[in-house]
Amino acid sequence: MTNTAATPPFTDLWASMGYRVPLYLTAEQDSILRANAQHTHFKRLGCPVCRGAGSHVWRGEVLDCPNDDFGHAAERLINWYWVHNIPFQYQRLDFEEWPRNGTDAKADAWEDAQGYLEAFDDLQLDGAGVTIFSPELGTGKTWLATAIQKELTKKGVDTWFMPFNEVVGLYQEEDKWLKRTLRGRIQGAAVLVLDEVKLGGSADQRRLYREKLEELIRPRTDANLATIVTTNLTEEELEEHYGRVFSLLSRTNELISLEGEPDAREGLLDEIKRRAKLGERPPIT
Repeated sequence: MTNTAATPPFTDLWASMGYRVPLYLTAEQDSILRANAQHTHFKRLGCPVCRGAGSHVWRGEVLDCPNDDFGHAAERLINWYWVHNIPFQYQRLDFEEWPRNGTDAKADAWEDAQGYLEAFDDLQLDGAGVTIFSPELGTGKTWLATAIQKELTKKGVDTWFMPFNEVVGLYQEEDKWLKRTLRGRIQGAAVLVLDEVKLGGSADQRRLYREKLEELIRPRTDANLATIVTTNLTEEELEEHYGRVFSLLSRTNELISLEGEPDAREGLLDEIKRRAKLGERPPIT
């Protein structure tokens, strides 16, 4: 007798939440993952959230860290973030925990970021990005930039995170495959997060920074690809030292200011020690 019972559908945790986290990586994506230094370091732990236990403690609660029909869901998301070069420390920061009930600047920045995400499908047609500015250190510029990047990455948008100092160092990279791959990612990703654009220390270094930054950014603006920039430089400094690049980006990038915000990293070491003592580990969001 033929069994006519319907086959139950596969469960995919991220798809059930409306995200597009792939079940399997392409050969190119797998190569990028294996080249990621954080992946190499952490893979010995298995899942950095639950360490294979299937649950973890966070904020005094025991939270599931589940498997679905395609394996361990948290590991799949972590690897997907590393494929897009998102640092592990920012993978663990929840966008919903952004202190928008604090200062007006924090609240406005959160609203602006949400507005950008909601309108992204239309904004990307014009290559519209965001420039996140604060002259102070530790105000959350990179947190906000990667929060936007994470949401877009989960929705299937091709993104890439790149610290500005590594962009400059790329020109001394001896590994030809890595150099070609990183250059392609920087110039070709639909959304590039360029973190901590700064000035060189000497006149020669400033000229080099200016030339290399324009060499990478111009193809992006010509192709209407969005760039998210974080920087401690004012608009006047950007215009003075990166005039051509600033001109290219200022036509399409919304400015989000966190000027005057306190250093959010104060007390971070104490918080890390507290977590370790209690065995708490934040989820990947």
